[in-house]
Amino acid sequence: MTNGASACNVFWVVERAVSISASTVLKGTIIANKGVVFMGANGTFEGRLFATTGAISFGPGTAYMPLSCSYLDFGTSATFVRFTSNGAVSNNANSYLTGDIGTKLGDISGFEYSSANGSLFKPASTTVAITSKALATLSIYQN
Repeated sequence: MTNGASACNVFWVVERAVSISASTVLKGTIIANKGVVFMGANGTFEGRLFATTGAISFGPGTAYMPLSCSYLDFGTSATFVRFTSNGAVSNNANSYLTGDIGTKLGDISGFEYSSANGSLFKPASTTVAITSKALATLSIYQN
């Protein structure tokens, strides 16, 4: 990334489905409104995948939180590397993930053989309900 761009300050806001090709190296935060997010096999993602209404499918691949993002305020969403307000979160095969994974209305599957350094938040969790609300009104501040 050039000119001061980093995974901390690049945001992709998409109004429909997001499909990321296999073996892609991507940095930033993706916010998909009214669509699913799919990341193909063997990719590396430094950032967050959020969906307001739609499933998230990932992997196998590597995903981790952006480093040194102290100037962003994600509120209760700050610890999540994958979150959807209304949909399932699935993982395909062996992935390496650092950060929390959650859904407000949906299922979480496919993490049995993966390394997830974070918590899985399934429906009905108070934290997930708060995160869902924060996602709907996500505010980003920069110093």
